[in-house]
Amino acid sequence: MKTQTLAVEDVKIRGMKALTRELGAAGMAQFMQQFAKGYGDYSKDRHRILDKFTVNDIFDAIKQRKQSR
Repeated sequence: MKTQTLAVEDVKIRGMKALTRELGAAGMAQFMQQFAKGYGDYSKDRHRILDKFTVNDIFDAIKQRKQSR
């Protein structure tokens, strides 16, 4: 068995092509997200963004979006 050494960029390109071929574009993206390094504090950010909205605000926004379609 012959071992082939590939440049790092070639490995990335071939890997992405193989994942896309086997999983489709959405599946490849979902697979890659498992390995993405996050940053920040998700819980604090979520509270900072969402705490100002009530359940009624969210329902109203959904209704408005449906009506605008």
